[in-house]
Amino acid sequence: GVISYNEFIRAVRGDLGEKRKEAVDHLFKQLDTSGAGEINLGELANLYAVESHPKYVTGEMKRKEILEELMEQWDTIKKDGKVTLAEFEDYYTDISASIDRDDHFEALLKSSWKAPGNEKKVRFE
Repeated sequence: GVISYNEFIRAVRGDLGEKRKEAVDHLFKQLDTSGAGEINLGELANLYAVESHPKYVTGEMKRKEILEELMEQWDTIKKDGKVTLAEFEDYYTDISASIDRDDHFEALLKSSWKAPGNEKKVRFE
């Protein structure tokens, strides 16, 4: 049979390292402004920094295409229009498997999201 690249990565990826998990959890808490433990997909789309996406920068993809592709990656455990911490961690566990260095992984997190309520990037303290 044939498996997709993502299926292969999931099979060999392993878990998020402790430092990366802390960074992902910290990011989720910043994005989850209600503190409910879940983020609405629409809200998540508004907080994603499309202008930092490589395919947007090169003009290969439009904002709408990037957001549609991104939104398909979330809401995987329970299809309810909301992203939980577990779904957020699962997504970034897949991403993490292809990034060797922790500082590069953290830089990706920082450049990918805007802090709620303003246009500044999220912070890691």
